Amino acid sequence: MEKEINGINYRLNEDNLTAEVIELRDDLRLDGTESDAEKLIKKLKKIIENGYNGYNGDIIIPEAVVFNERTYRVTSIGEKAFAGSYSLKSVSIPDSVTSIGEYAFNDCKALTSKVEIGEKIIGGIKYLLYCNRTAKVIQKNSRYKGDIIIPETVEFKELTYRVTSIGAEAFNWCESLKSIIIPNSVTSIGNRAFYQCTKLTSIVIPESVTSIGKGAFENCKKLTSIVIPDNVKSIEDMTFSWCFALTGIVIPNSVTSIGYEAFESCSALKSIVIPARVMEIGERAFIGCSALTSIIVAESNPRYDSRENCNAIIETATNKLIRGCSQTIIPESVTEIGKNAFEGCESLTSLIIPNNVTSIGTEAFRFCESLKSIIIPASIKSIGGEAFDWCKSLTSIVFQGTIAQWEEIKLGCSWSKDISTTVIHCIDGDVSRYKKIKEL
Repeated sequence: MEKEINGINYRLNEDNLTAEVIELRDDLRLDGTESDAEKLIKKLKKIIENGYNGYNGDIIIPEAVVFNERTYRVTSIGEKAFAGSYSLKSVSIPDSVTSIGEYAFNDCKALTSKVEIGEKIIGGIKYLLYCNRTAKVIQKNSRYKGDIIIPETVEFKELTYRVTSIGAEAFNWCESLKSIIIPNSVTSIGNRAFYQCTKLTSIVIPESVTSIGKGAFENCKKLTSIVIPDNVKSIEDMTFSWCFALTGIVIPNSVTSIGYEAFESCSALKSIVIPARVMEIGERAFIGCSALTSIIVAESNPRYDSRENCNAIIETATNKLIRGCSQTIIPESVTEIGKNAFEGCESLTSLIIPNNVTSIGTEAFRFCESLKSIIIPASIKSIGGEAFDWCKSLTSIVFQGTIAQWEEIKLGCSWSKDISTTVIHCIDGDVSRYKKIKEL
């Protein structure tokens, strides 16, 4: 028996008192009267606007419905039940529903997100299940720990769901999590998914993954290595920041952008290769990578280069050095040292800045704690704020110009804070770094 109750059409089973949600169709039959013809035109217009199924807007399916003083438990959504509901925006499905028929939500054009069935813990892992038979790993109240293997599929109420994503903060602060294996069915890892997993030493990311969210592995302090799949296009902001034990990482050729602080304070990272397709590198992307000794940019990269094997990243069009390391030799063609370019290069002991450089950016050499000497060319016109902040070992600053030229340089606030030397050695004498000079 079919019955429409509160805007939802059901097939009622009087034997076991269950109900199935089914299609809601308009009756288009005519009896030959003019009024019926007018009704038909109105109904046809409604179909054009809302679809060939009658559901629209936001639908909440109840756990049970009452008809003729009898209660029917809603246990299923029938085949094509909501198919063709162009104006259907959302559907809330109760826990009582144990089966969803094929094509139940086919051609629901306004349904912008997957329809959620509910949150379930299966095999110790919590999932958000969707009506299209997919599942997302999500955070649970008790933290995950030990060694986790995520399966490709999970079973719930005789239905199979394919695990396709790891949700935002799913394993957030799971400080006892040691290792995790992600199946080939997963295509995305959400923001901060493994944030602060401080004991995580091993993770296998399959080639099926195409996106890794912001801060996904931030503060995974014991993670020693990771392979980024070939289909990932972007390394987001802070994805691997503060991964102190990370010694090596291969950025695939598919990557086009590296985000803000993506590898900040990866203090064990020794080398990095920037692929040809990378068109954007965010600020502070490699800040605090104190063990870096090798930086290479692919020769075919049109945006960046590491000319003359300089062990640095240079913005080709502007000749600005945006990231260096302890083994950097600045090429003569460089005209600007960018903001934070050498910040946190703790092994850098000395540096000669070539004659064509006109500016040193803000915090360019901040926290270069082993830097003892630096030679600054007469071409310099400005030095940014805190450019040499916390360079505690810096005892020699040589300026290859006159005192008069030095005093014309525009200096940012606290440009030489916390350094050891108090004088600048110019070609015609010394000048105090505390002397009143022009400021930026």
